[in-house]
This record gives sequence, structure tokens and C-alpha cells, in this order.
Amino acid sequence: MPPDVSIIVPCYNVAAYIDVCLESLTRQTLRSIEIICINDGSTDNTWNCLLRWQGEG
Repeated sequence: MPPDVSIIVPCYNVAAYIDVCLESLTRQTLRSIEIICINDGSTDNTWNCLLRWQGEG
């Protein structure tokens, strides 16, 4: 069954903020969501943060 809502999060050098952002999104009351993070070649630790979140899903 497809999700009710798709959320697209642009991620470019946001390692300092991505955890707070994704925590907020996953705490929403709507359960049928998908979160799509688009990392466009970040030069900070963004990619590693996203990989950590991927493992939690």
C-alpha cells in the first residue's frame, strides 16, 4: 500500500540539523509516510547521518 504522504528533504551540508529535522518528521501523528532525503554531494557528515537514520528505519 503506498504511503499517504511523501516528504522530500533536501540535504546539503546539514549534518548539524538533520537529526532534529528527521526526529520531528518521524514524530508526526500520521503514520503512513515516507521520508525521502536527497543528499546532493554534501562535504560534511550529512551522508553518515543519513546512513545512520536509514538503519533505524
